[in-house]
Amino acid sequence: MNLNELTIEEFTSPAPMIVHPGTGVDEAFSLMQRANVRHLPVELEGEVVGIVSDRDLRPFLHRNWSICITVTDVMQRSVLSVPETLPLGDAAFLMSKNKVGSLLVVDDNGKLSGIFTTTDALNVLVELMLPEAGRELRERFLEEQL
Repeated sequence: MNLNELTIEEFTSPAPMIVHPGTGVDEAFSLMQRANVRHLPVELEGEVVGIVSDRDLRPFLHRNWSICITVTDVMQRSVLSVPETLPLGDAAFLMSKNKVGSLLVVDDNGKLSGIFTTTDALNVLVELMLPEAGRELRERFLEEQL
């Protein structure tokens, strides 16, 4: 396996769901818990307008006034989108340099195809360093998705 030829495409998690900017913070957090994810792309009329993480939501959860707070109030508007063909090293560098926990991954048409997270990056490392453990992780992940 040539490490210089590895791209994020193979290791990207599919975006399990998209959230609307008007979604309440409690509902968005509940969606994250059900999907077992920590990041949700935010789309308005088919365009990505931000990303929200569990860290963005936590300070506002389960408060009497939280019904007034929506994803648009807490989302990150500055989103890093990268092509599926981005080399793994470049993805890791971008995440580290920008201190972000995820990159939105887009296909050749610029449409969202998934999210590459720090967990995905760690899974790559496990797979490269401990191939057998990597296979077990992938099998377990696939079983959870079914």
